[in-house]
Amino acid sequence: MSKRTRLFFRIILVLLCVVWQGFIFELSAESSGGSSARSEGVSEMIVELFTGGKNMTDAEKEALAERIEPPLRTCAHMFCYFVLGALYFLLASTFFGKLVKCTLLSLMGVLIYAIADEVHQYFVPGRSMQMADIFADLFGAAVAAALLCVAFYITRKRR
Repeated sequence: MSKRTRLFFRIILVLLCVVWQGFIFELSAESSGGSSARSEGVSEMIVELFTGGKNMTDAEKEALAERIEPPLRTCAHMFCYFVLGALYFLLASTFFGKLVKCTLLSLMGVLIYAIADEVHQYFVPGRSMQMADIFADLFGAAVAAALLCVAFYITRKRR
């Protein structure tokens, strides 16, 4: 890859990282009421999607939506940081060839951003810092790094 192409990819990846971090920041800046309303809405939509043809009362659907909301929030954390971890990994790969180095740098970057995100949430009305969220964030990024390591390994082996 030429220096010019590499620079182009770096600029694009930095911009994507900044945009995605801004998206995460916006989600974290929501008050507890706004965040809960979003989660409840998504939970209800999922319940309706999967139970549409079944004979369930509204109370049963609501109870099911409440039950799936906590794991749904965890999955949302993992997804957001899966994407961020993948972007960090790809950016690191434009500087370093070693997959271990790319993995460690991307995970360190995600850990720093996840901690900063939780500190930010501490100052949002009705929100709090949650260590479990940091672990979910890191897990999402680790999955992204693992998948990218496999993809890079396979593509390098074919060359």
